[in-house]
Amino acid sequence: MENPLDKGEPIHRGLVSDIALVDNQIYSLSPAGLSKGIGTESEVILSPSIRLLALSEFQRNALSELVLVGGEPGVSGVVGFYSFLNGQFQSEVVGEDLIYDVAVGPANDRIAIGCADGRVMLALFDGVTISGFVVRYAHTAPVRSVVFSGDGELSLIHI
Repeated sequence: MENPLDKGEPIHRGLVSDIALVDNQIYSLSPAGLSKGIGTESEVILSPSIRLLALSEFQRNALSELVLVGGEPGVSGVVGFYSFLNGQFQSEVVGEDLIYDVAVGPANDRIAIGCADGRVMLALFDGVTISGFVVRYAHTAPVRSVVFSGDGELSLIHI
């Protein structure tokens, strides 16, 4: 069997579930955790004990950070924050089911999450702290994608 590193491919130990470009650097999520870079230059920079599925960039105190979401089906929905400044990851459980997606509003003032139990939850962000997540919508199917339109209104796609 051929070694993927011989081809210059990154090893993610599974499918990449999301990717973001922050300050000209590529970040990706896979079962291995949060990786930085591409190809043989890729390195896992965060390998938490929780499953992470989606990420988005946001600004806190004028610095870029990542908001990451995931959890365990039927057990917990987790929202976490990764600081580029100190490499720390802080997370909290905000629901009882897996979180599929996260979006940050265009004004960097709101964070929306889409949950496996059909809920869309929204938190306000004042640039420093994030208020608690509250249910904005409830659907009968899992919400696999959340996005803000250019005017800042929340648009939803669910499957």
